[in-house]
Amino acid sequence: KIYYFPELKDDAKVTGQNVVVNGICEKFVMVDAKENELYVPFQFTANKVILNRKFSTANGGFASLVLPFAIDGNQTEMLKNIRPATFSKYARNDKGKMTASFTWKDALNANTPCLVQVLNNVTSLETETPVIIKTTKGIITSPVVNGAQMYGVYSKKQGFAADEYLFNTYSQILKPGDTNYIS
Repeated sequence: KIYYFPELKDDAKVTGQNVVVNGICEKFVMVDAKENELYVPFQFTANKVILNRKFSTANGGFASLVLPFAIDGNQTEMLKNIRPATFSKYARNDKGKMTASFTWKDALNANTPCLVQVLNNVTSLETETPVIIKTTKGIITSPVVNGAQMYGVYSKKQGFAADEYLFNTYSQILKPGDTNYIS
């Protein structure tokens, strides 16, 4: 949850994690879990950000990730634990096998789903460099590439179209007809 105080008098003090006062949050903590949803109705600046997530993959494995803020060279402490890649190509061969390709990046845009290689056995990603937390909506999609796009979600979605194959936050591929929640 995020607590917003659009305006407080100079003598009023409200502190704590996920408390936004006059557009500033001192410590923004996100918990990436199966039953957790993130809704950011207003853009704000976070001076410190922590994403608590137990990546289910071993060191060197891959996971999907979408964040409500950009990662660039200023968030070096975050980038030392992950290697991000964005969706760049989709193809189906003559036997019907699908291949998705990704391009390694040194930076990521806010609200853009990506694939990350987990470089260390981490349980959190942190930055103490201020970032702009962007507004969110339930389902985020990458640009369409050859008729396909990557999904990232901040909320649950149960069931999906016959032509969708999706990763959930545990890096499991879900096929049409699966009834798993994607979060």
